[in-house]
Formats: sequence, structure tokens, C-alpha cells
Amino acid sequence: MIFVEPQVAGSVPTPAENQAAFRAAMDAKAALDAGTDFAEVAKLYSTDATADKGGDFGFITGESTIDLSFVGTMFALEQGQTSPVIKGDDGVWRIGRVDTIRPGSMDSGLEQVMRDKVGWDLYRSQVRQETLAARLEESVVAD
Repeated sequence: MIFVEPQVAGSVPTPAENQAAFRAAMDAKAALDAGTDFAEVAKLYSTDATADKGGDFGFITGESTIDLSFVGTMFALEQGQTSPVIKGDDGVWRIGRVDTIRPGSMDSGLEQVMRDKVGWDLYRSQVRQETLAARLEESVVAD
């Protein structure tokens, strides 16, 4: 992830400091669009601790405490895609890239509640139908 935070001289960023951060974020995005390696761009433009790691932030989950609009945008991307420049509620400009998508997992407690309330046979039948539907969709999309 590339974080571009306004470099503040006082306690609150001035319009000029906000504009400078925006320009830096847009320059970073332009470099990415031109084919520059994400890690190189992150090291050059990012203002947070992930810059030294080439922007490697790790996995984002639905429970991530990062800006909600940014998390929503990241979840809408496909593997290999890069987000647009997004300004968070905290004033930080962000650019993210989806390197890996990890499938979600069900909370085992929730699974037990579902079994108890719905019944094991109906639960298994529903899971089987959803699995088959997902495979069929993958097959149709692949064709």
C-alpha cells in the first residue's frame, strides 16, 4: 500500500500541504500506470512505515480498521489490480494493489449454531448447492 500523508508544519494541514500530498499521490499513481514496480513507487512516495517494505501492508480483512471506503475499494478489485488514489477520512491519500486473495473462512461457532438451528442435513445440502453453483460460475466464466 502507498500512504501519502500531508507533511504538516503545524497541528492541522494547510490547503497547500494537502495539495502537495495529493500531487505526490497522483505522481505515484502515474508512475504505477507507466509500469514502474509497485515496491519502487512505494519506497519513493509512501510516507508511512510500509515504505521500507515496498508498500507491503499484509492482508486486509473485512474487519480492518483502515479507512472504510479504501477497504471497500480493495475488496472490489481483482487479483493484480491497483486501486485509484483514495483520500481517507483521516486526510491520508492511499493507493493499494491486490497481490493475493485469500478465501474467507467461517467461524466454527457460527457453523455449529447453523447446524443446530437448521439441521445438519439441510446445512450440508445448502453448502453443497453453494459449492456447485460457485464451480458452475467459474466454469461458465472460464469458457
